[in-house]
Parts: sequence; structure tokens; C-alpha cells
Amino acid sequence: MDPDVPLVVPEVNSHAIANHGGIIANPNCSTIQLVVVLAPLVELSQIEWLSVSTYQAVSGAGGGALAQLDRELAGDADGTSSIFAGNVLTEIGLPAEDGFCVEETKLMRETTKILEREFPVFPSCARVPVRTGHTESVTIKFTEPVSRKDAVTALSSAPGVRVFEKDLTPLSVKDRDYVGVSRLRNHPGEPGILQFWIAADNLRKGAALNAVQIAEQLL
Repeated sequence: MDPDVPLVVPEVNSHAIANHGGIIANPNCSTIQLVVVLAPLVELSQIEWLSVSTYQAVSGAGGGALAQLDRELAGDADGTSSIFAGNVLTEIGLPAEDGFCVEETKLMRETTKILEREFPVFPSCARVPVRTGHTESVTIKFTEPVSRKDAVTALSSAPGVRVFEKDLTPLSVKDRDYVGVSRLRNHPGEPGILQFWIAADNLRKGAALNAVQIAEQLL
């Protein structure tokens, strides 16, 4: 991650586009949907720490992985045990010496760079047998209390976000451009902790759409 190359999510840090030297980077898909939701929340209070667990669709691994999932669902695993179907892969890429896989390292580094704030990010990334749509479980510890009501109000008017009262799933955001957020709740013993779920179409906002939005900003 080159410090001189802007890492841009237009709803969050479109101002960074002006600093490009010929290259603008599209962030990782799981990072994009996370920061779209975090951006309005960091205006309410400073983040002390963030924990995020991702449940990432097979399409994030490419067309070959989707074809493999289809074969497995059809009962043809090429003589090997099922890898995607009926399974949860708790590693996305090989873990490095520190134990973190590449997806987790990206979440740690990209999130704070895009938000231009420093706080620890504790990520755990998994691949699940879903074709399209990444889901994330997020827990935030703020330095000051942030109520569920205030969080919902901030998110309801945020660009690129849709608040769901219930029934947020990968299927409910398929082919949609927004990031869905649902089940916002405060920890009963700690008003500075806010928890919620996020879901987005990883092939749209997590990839192609974000690049198009960057190009539109440039134009």
C-alpha cells in the first residue's frame, strides 16, 4: 500500500483524488463497504477500537471459484472433499508469520488510511458458500457513548447507505449500489459500544461501482 497513492471510496474521502500522481487505487471489497458505514459514525465520536468479522462470498475469489462452487453443489467435487459448499473457510489466503491473512491485513491498513484516523482494527475474515454479497459483523468501542438512535439518524442520511430494520442478507443487497446496515444495538453494560451488521454486493460497490464513481469524480 503505497502512501503516495490515494485509496479512495468517493462517499468517504473523495478529496483524496486531488492528490493523485497518475494512479488512484480501488480498496479491497470488504474495506469499501465497511468505511462507507463508518464514515458518518466517526463524526459522532472518536473510535477507540474496531472489531470486524467478515463472511465473504465465493465470487470474491473469482469466476473459477464460482464454477467450483457450482460443481460442488451439483455433487461433483472432482474426487476431493467439498471446499466451498457446506463449508466455512477461516483463511482467505495463506496466513503470514503474524497469523493474519491478506484480507485481514488489508482491513487493518486500508480502513484507517481511508478514514484518516488512527485506531486498532481487529479483523477475522472467512469465506462462506454464498455466491455474491459480503456480510460483516462489526463492533465499535467509542471514546464517548453513541446511542443506537443517534447512529441510525446519522446513517439514514449518509450517502451510499441504507438502514434495514431487519432481514438484511446478501440476497437483499444483490445488484444494489448501496451498503446495507442493520440490527444496530448498544451493549447493555457499555453505552460506548455499538454493534451492527453490514452487507453489500461485492461485485458492485465492492468493485466495479466504486471504480466508476472514482472516474465520475475525476471527470
